[in-house]
Amino acid sequence: QTTQQREVRTIKFWEIKAQSNKDSVDMLIYGSIVGGEKYEETDVTITDFIRDLESLPSNTKELNMRINSPGGSVFTSVSMMNQLKRLKSEKNITVNAYIDGIGASSASMLPMVADNIYMYENSFLMIHKPMASAFMANSLEMKETAELLDEVEARTLIPAYKSKATSELTDEKISELLNGKDNWLNAEEVSKFFNVTI
Repeated sequence: QTTQQREVRTIKFWEIKAQSNKDSVDMLIYGSIVGGEKYEETDVTITDFIRDLESLPSNTKELNMRINSPGGSVFTSVSMMNQLKRLKSEKNITVNAYIDGIGASSASMLPMVADNIYMYENSFLMIHKPMASAFMANSLEMKETAELLDEVEARTLIPAYKSKATSELTDEKISELLNGKDNWLNAEEVSKFFNVTI
């Protein structure tokens, strides 16, 4: 395609590509999701995410979110999900999520807000309990952190996964997937528990 046929704008951690009619836009999220300053050029921040959603062409009908991310900040991911929900409700834009390589940790939640989720036979979703550093913390602080992590799991992770769940994703299975270990699910396994297209 020539530059006249496709409009391309590049920023540090993704590309926004609008087709010539600007109805369909591709968003590539190919970095860690961070809650503060960037450590790497590829890091995804909520500030840049919001800025780019706000700059979508006015007649955009479809956003294709392509994900290859190790995850990161769960609260940044939650904020990104809420931004996408607002985009869908206020602008009536269809959001499609594609797991190009991996959607890990908090990045495994992002696709759940999409209208449609697509995976490839060689892509993965990785699910585990929310984590936090307890470095230089006393016992009371560690207990508070543990309680917060349980709250985050109950109010963010579980509702996100249930929103795209099949009947196979029982409460017992969710508990098993969130048992503290890194649970790597290939596309076939994901399709058993979530409404995805391979």
